[in-house]
Amino acid sequence: MTNLQTNHADVAELLRQLAESPETIWSFGSHVRADGGTHALDEMRKDDIDHSDLVYVMSRCAVVRSEPSRFGEIRYRAVGRNVDGVKMTFIVTIWEKMKKIEVVTAWSN
Repeated sequence: MTNLQTNHADVAELLRQLAESPETIWSFGSHVRADGGTHALDEMRKDDIDHSDLVYVMSRCAVVRSEPSRFGEIRYRAVGRNVDGVKMTFIVTIWEKMKKIEVVTAWSN
């Protein structure tokens, strides 16, 4: 996905397919600290979002926004509710050929 004008419904469908695939690589940021943490993991922990929430929401998400990052990738805002009905938002980058979803940040409302 490289075109900002990409239909958000198509991106959401791709995210859902990737989330359901056992081959998908999940990444939580490329700037890993010495302790192994990243901004995405910190934010998920802060809002009590675990990996099962991430996969559940991504497999049912809607994409509501896209914008370029300062590094040139397109970041997508994927929203949904976890199994308990808590609304969650994930900012992600998709690496389709690598079957990879990178979580940039996340929060629950």
